[in-house]
Amino acid sequence: MRMSLLLFISKMTTTIDPGEGQSSGRRFYLMKPSPDALIFAQICTWFPTTKVDIYALTGSSSTHLSKVSLHESSCRSISLSKEFSSTLGKWNDVYKVLSNWPISIIIYIRLKEYSETYLAIPTSRYGSKYILVTYSHQGFLIAMAEDRSSVSLWKLHNKSFEEHQTKNKRYFSIIDCLSPDEFALTGSHIYSNAKIGLIMGSCPAINTTENPFLNFAIEMPVPDYFGKEFIIFKLPFDYNLSLTTFYRNVKVSFFNDINASEFSVESFQPTWLSFERNQGARLVATHSVQVVLMVNNETDTQPFGMSMVLPVEIFTTHYIWMSNSIENVQEYIVLLYRTHEELMLNLDGISLLGLKHSPVFAGAGWFTINIKMSTGAHSIFSISNEPFGCYSYGLSSNVFHVTPVGFGQRITKCIEIYSYRMDDKIDNDCDGLVDEEIKNGKDDDNDGAIDEDLSKTSSNGCHHMWFGLHCDIRCHCLKSICTPNGNCPEGSHCEHGYFGHKCQYKDAVLTAHVSNTQIKKRTGTKCKDHVAVNDSVRITLDRSIRFTWLQIEALNLDKMKKGFLVYFTNPLGYSGDCFVGDCPQHRYILVDKETVIILCEVTARVCEVTVSWEGTRDICAIYISEGRNVALKQSTLMSSVYIDHSQRRRYSSLPVDGLGDLASGQKGRCAQTELGDNHFFWKITFRYPVLIDEISMNFLTLSGNAFNTRFLINFYDDHGNILLSHINQNVVLSSYRFVPMFDRHDNRVKSIKIWNTKQRTTASAFNKSFLRLCQFEAFGECAPPLYGVDCHDICSLSCLDQKCTIGGHCYRCMNGTSGNHCFEGCVVWCDEQKEDANESVHNSTECPKHFSPRVPLTHVENLWYALFVTAALILIFFAVSGNLTDHVRIPKTVEDVTEGKDVSEGMDVTDVKDVTEGMGMADRRTSQYSSVTASVTSDVSKLTMDTAV
Repeated sequence: MRMSLLLFISKMTTTIDPGEGQSSGRRFYLMKPSPDALIFAQICTWFPTTKVDIYALTGSSSTHLSKVSLHESSCRSISLSKEFSSTLGKWNDVYKVLSNWPISIIIYIRLKEYSETYLAIPTSRYGSKYILVTYSHQGFLIAMAEDRSSVSLWKLHNKSFEEHQTKNKRYFSIIDCLSPDEFALTGSHIYSNAKIGLIMGSCPAINTTENPFLNFAIEMPVPDYFGKEFIIFKLPFDYNLSLTTFYRNVKVSFFNDINASEFSVESFQPTWLSFERNQGARLVATHSVQVVLMVNNETDTQPFGMSMVLPVEIFTTHYIWMSNSIENVQEYIVLLYRTHEELMLNLDGISLLGLKHSPVFAGAGWFTINIKMSTGAHSIFSISNEPFGCYSYGLSSNVFHVTPVGFGQRITKCIEIYSYRMDDKIDNDCDGLVDEEIKNGKDDDNDGAIDEDLSKTSSNGCHHMWFGLHCDIRCHCLKSICTPNGNCPEGSHCEHGYFGHKCQYKDAVLTAHVSNTQIKKRTGTKCKDHVAVNDSVRITLDRSIRFTWLQIEALNLDKMKKGFLVYFTNPLGYSGDCFVGDCPQHRYILVDKETVIILCEVTARVCEVTVSWEGTRDICAIYISEGRNVALKQSTLMSSVYIDHSQRRRYSSLPVDGLGDLASGQKGRCAQTELGDNHFFWKITFRYPVLIDEISMNFLTLSGNAFNTRFLINFYDDHGNILLSHINQNVVLSSYRFVPMFDRHDNRVKSIKIWNTKQRTTASAFNKSFLRLCQFEAFGECAPPLYGVDCHDICSLSCLDQKCTIGGHCYRCMNGTSGNHCFEGCVVWCDEQKEDANESVHNSTECPKHFSPRVPLTHVENLWYALFVTAALILIFFAVSGNLTDHVRIPKTVEDVTEGKDVSEGMDVTDVKDVTEGMGMADRRTSQYSSVTASVTSDVSKLTMDTAV
């Protein structure tokens, strides 16, 4: 019984985030069939920092046995041997497994020279009705329930019922291998008044009380295993199939190399099919059936192995599992997938492209491959997002065990139905999202359709978790609950990893090494906890970043005689190119008596930051901004759109839909071009020009590399001119970060485009090229003179170059002014603003430390804006009175430019140019409006400032 081995895989390096599948869950019950058996729970997860607790159950009580931690995309084998076992009076010891993230478990059982495996089913997939399948005349059944339940066993051979109760236990034996029964249980069925998990198996022909098992076969069935289409894979020995169903007169079409035929399956009556070695088949039924595979040993006297056969409907796109390490037992996987010109699978970071495979049978439309596996954890996924089947089996001279590695959501073809009914929980437009549109006459999800998949809105007119003028700002408050304007509700705070204005900034300190670790502690109340620190704190970042600002929270900052100093160093042993030196253009902004912001204009990457001060300070927390993502829900375009197996379109908007940084269960939705798109591109256009500090991209890759040679990134200004063109010089893995190093004063980016350079080798795995982009982030700020989360407010004229932070603080002041908003030492026109800020914030006569306009674009905080409106009113007055002269030029106001044109409705470059010119760029303002401003008197100016909008 030898077979050809096409590939040897030795490690798992690939990581993806598929979310929670049908075979993964957070709660399991596991059974140990014999005190002498060795049982191993092979626990795997895709999720980060997964905590698993294992309990032994005794009656209605439980004892905590072990706590296990798993990293992202990893597995661990946990032995449930005698030291974990408690005496339960019978041979069926039971364990409960709980986890904080979804996990999958394959149970491996070893008894002397025999072994068996089965896929454990989470309690969320338990059912209340089962059909039993065993091969020998003796079998065993064990039921496990979350609550008390009653179970009825209907025996097929004598048409009788047996009643069983859980009473004070969550588990009980219905039939064990010592129960005398001369008939097979196949076709008998179970009914329960509650959801139960069921373990069924076949026993050897001869058993004794001292040795109840000599060889055995176990499965844990679920309702998901019923389906209409099955692919039977090839095995190197003879085997049988059992078909059962709840329905009457089910027609089954059978296809293999020899013939095509049709037969009927009756309700609860088992139908058996026999297969010769290396023979595959395809079964198609008119109603759902259950298929179980049975393998006999050479003497044909006892079961050699059994496994559920997965229906095609629950094949998935990703699997993770462990291969066993048992002497003389070799582990394999068998893959089943639809016809493709190339094998678009990635196994442990290695492309299977070009690997030899064979059809299940001639003309089947399905292919199969057997791969020899080494001991350890493994993962496999489909780069083209096509579902496939995956089984694991072990083989030796006297052992065979086989099990599905996992299964996914039942596949249903998506049909476009535009019902315009809100919250119907249906993907009406086949884009993979449910109820993602708002009834606003706009294309919210950038799929070319308007108001086609509607949802109810929150109090601010946006979806839950979103706010802003265009509903494109993600809420990062705790539990994603924000007030309508984006602030955290009273008693709430920023979610873990975010801080700053409306919780919009990622915190780089949390993943850094800090000389005083308590500085990394975050609390819901500012300065609830603090630690006395002498002189300085050194923060070594986990990667180099583009530094812009940091925030310090400490006690009594307003009483500090000298402020904080910031300087940058190169960490010991770090070989990268890091900026070294003091904080350039150091800017110190005291927000309140417990918060200070420090700005630095660094033009290179930063690796290590040191903050120093005199004496000992009570420091509460230090945050370093990693940036805010300005790419969310911006306009996107892609060269082509791929339609997957379920007829869902992988639109260009998916990388910026805001779901990529949610809980892991919602990740993994990617934009994808058509297969063979050799001229692919992806483009994003921002609503307003932005300043870009860094971009981050995540790809789902075919062979571990997103691009085997090079690709091009172009940055464009609002006139379509190229600001920067970057060609990567190295192989790109599944993630890529880039810091654009261009002149910060000429960094008004309107769009970014990713190109395929077409520089590919003939041996490349990407000759059949396509792009699959899962997440795109652009970290930056609004381009001057705009600021705010929506880029809708205008910076004070007293800010140098009208450049300010998201909260309106000036980066630098013009000569003769100072303070957070450069009001100190300013001319008479800003006195009113100072008084307003003092009354609303500090109730003092000192210059303001924190001031933001209460109503965007309605409070006059810029001299040029006041003069602008004044001139317009004067000209309108003369026009009405008939004294308007021809030589006076009427400039457009911001309201004139934006009236009747919603900038969210697909503005082109010319539209944005008109708006930004109306808002006033410093280099255009002087030449355009000098003649108008010179003619305005101070009295009219004062009147206008009091009455404007």
